[in-house]
Amino acid sequence: MATRIFMTGITGYIGGLVRTEEKKQQILARHPSLEVIIGDLDSDQILIEESKKANIVISKSPPPFLDTQKPITSDTADADHLGAINSLLTGLSSGKKGTYLHLSCAGSVFDHSLGYSKFSPKIWDDIEDLTAITTFKQPVFHAKADRLVLDLGKKLKIRTAILEPPMVYGNSDSLSDRSISLPLLVDVAKARGKMFQVGEAGGDVLTEAEALEVHPWALVVFATNMRTRASRLRALGWVPKQPGLIETVSGLFK
Repeated sequence: MATRIFMTGITGYIGGLVRTEEKKQQILARHPSLEVIIGDLDSDQILIEESKKANIVISKSPPPFLDTQKPITSDTADADHLGAINSLLTGLSSGKKGTYLHLSCAGSVFDHSLGYSKFSPKIWDDIEDLTAITTFKQPVFHAKADRLVLDLGKKLKIRTAILEPPMVYGNSDSLSDRSISLPLLVDVAKARGKMFQVGEAGGDVLTEAEALEVHPWALVVFATNMRTRASRLRALGWVPKQPGLIETVSGLFK
């Protein structure tokens, strides 16, 4: 039996809803085998029913650590929509009790520097720092939503996984191939005729991920640090295969 997947966001760069018939037809033109549902994250009943059925079949193989005999629900449209998280998990709990994948963001480990940037030696590791990462509280970015995923998933006995990519760059296979962070910086450099920095050189560090590295496992902040290490993902056999940021950034200046 094929793995059955219901995904809430497939029109944008690494997410995006299907709110119009036009978007639906654009998706079907590329992927005619999909069943596309028009709605948004406030469409509670749609989310519950589709999660319960998990009736969109996608040809890509699921990550090897998932039970392929169960449906997979993936939320990539809005990392902080609490109502949608509740509806999707509720639907799964009343259906086949599959796996819930939530695409969040590594912005949760921003150090929120103020004033001049200062280099931070801290690298957040998803094995060594797992307890800290999974117990963040507001005002940490995405903390409230991530906690809801973990707590409600445990309560409803749904297997959950939270994916937290850092700054995403590069080309995407979706309808939109433009990210936010890097193109914004490049646009500023083009307008000024030169790049800029906040504080001393090397004062802040930002981890990055190529879009196609995020998708299969499918904010710009100045004077801050976001250093991460995906030890758990590498332990599952993942290795980066796409071009590095420096190798791709020149194409944005053309």
